[in-house]
Amino acid sequence: MKSVNLNNTNLINAILEDCDLELSDINYVYAHNITFKKCNLSNSKIVDGDFSNSSFSNSMATNTNMCGSIFSNSKLTNIKFDNSNLSQCNFENCVMIDVSFEICILEDCNFNNVDLGQVNFKGAKIDNIKLNGSLFDENTFALSKESNY
Repeated sequence: MKSVNLNNTNLINAILEDCDLELSDINYVYAHNITFKKCNLSNSKIVDGDFSNSSFSNSMATNTNMCGSIFSNSKLTNIKFDNSNLSQCNFENCVMIDVSFEICILEDCNFNNVDLGQVNFKGAKIDNIKLNGSLFDENTFALSKESNY
């Protein structure tokens, strides 16, 4: 399924497992309650997608443009978003376990009510993020490029 075009698609309650979606266009997708398990979304364009109430596990989306996407109330486990643009993404009320945002752009993101204790922000560009009700310690953002939150 490499290089697929799913622009403007509704993927409600879908289960995508062991899928290689590298180099795909998945812009403006409406994907509530979707499950991504062992998927590769690297080098893809996933702008303004709505993935609310979804589950992402054991997957990667490196070098991916995901600007403006919504992940609110989702569960993200063992995910690598490394070297991706996630500006203006909404992660409010997400469960995040072993998530990596290494060298990502995270400007104007919403992390309200998220436990960030198991999240890697090493080298990330962080500016103007929302953290109301979030849990983190002094080391959570220690290795990020900017820490204007």
